[in-house]
Amino acid sequence: MVNIISCGDLHYAYLSGEHREIPLGELKAVLEAEGIGYETVYIDEQLYLFKSKNVSYDKIIHRVAYTKELGPLLALTHDISVKGLIEMIDGIDWSFIRNKKFIVRAKHIGGYHSKETPTPYVERLTGKRILEHLNYMAKVEPTSPDITVRLLFSKNIAIIGVLKAKLDTKYFLKVRPRKRPFYYPGVLEPKIARAFVNFSRVKRGDVFLDPFCGTGGFLIEACNIGAYTIGYDIKKLMSYGAKQNIEYYDLLKYTDILRADATLIPLRSDSVDAISTDPPYGRVSSTLGRNLKDLISQFLEQASTIIKKYKYICFATPHTLNVLEYIDKYGLKLIEKYTMKVHRSLTRVIYVVRRED
Repeated sequence: MVNIISCGDLHYAYLSGEHREIPLGELKAVLEAEGIGYETVYIDEQLYLFKSKNVSYDKIIHRVAYTKELGPLLALTHDISVKGLIEMIDGIDWSFIRNKKFIVRAKHIGGYHSKETPTPYVERLTGKRILEHLNYMAKVEPTSPDITVRLLFSKNIAIIGVLKAKLDTKYFLKVRPRKRPFYYPGVLEPKIARAFVNFSRVKRGDVFLDPFCGTGGFLIEACNIGAYTIGYDIKKLMSYGAKQNIEYYDLLKYTDILRADATLIPLRSDSVDAISTDPPYGRVSSTLGRNLKDLISQFLEQASTIIKKYKYICFATPHTLNVLEYIDKYGLKLIEKYTMKVHRSLTRVIYVVRRED
């Protein structure tokens, strides 16, 4: 069956596939944070199709870490064959390409259906039929096209879309922890740090807090969204190092960093819009002799008073620690939970909670 999309409010997202749930969870969190209403249409492995009337592709791609690309959806089919592809192509109104330069790029996600629809063949076939539909009043241009037509083949569907926004993967290499002035072992990589921040639904102009800020990775990501950030760490070395890193990226004017205890946060009630943090629990992290369960409980007690009503807190714990009783105790609601294997003896559990009262 071929579905031709003509309403203009259907979109595709090609997810990274680096984790089973985090990429889609992060994308949905970003849509919510940016006030973009959406409705899920179809999910197939790394392909997410959704309906929305007010999508800003650039705004979304600037924030996400685990979405490779985005664009409008033109057609989809469950008949993943050359015949099904031709039916899709012939059913699309290609007039938006007339008198423009374009290129067709195909991708078999996970290698699905690459034998029956080989990449070079389907790219040439699609380009040729588009030109025929337009009476050759367009030009194929591989190096500097005005429009990139995207063919994506997944496990159960194939789609045709237009590439509008692509993730800048070089950014994550440029801001790797070892490239910062202050480095400390065990800190999270920028990709997952950005996801933590996005799970808090922080947006431009918000006040964002990381009460276990370490070397400042979460603060950097929140600043890049346009939030005003506050970072605390009980260790003098960490608060000093975080300040060094923030200054290195010229973000100090958007940030306050202090040496402070996450269980005694020096902020008034209802003063923070979003909290994301990664408390100490790994091999190289130290709780300074405090019981981890008590530390998390006291942090949540503090966080639940300073976070504004119906706003979000994202935090992580080791899988061996059950914190659900504290989430309920302090008037918070569990919204999402993700697990990530770190090494043989540690699995990280990421909690996203919301203040309800």
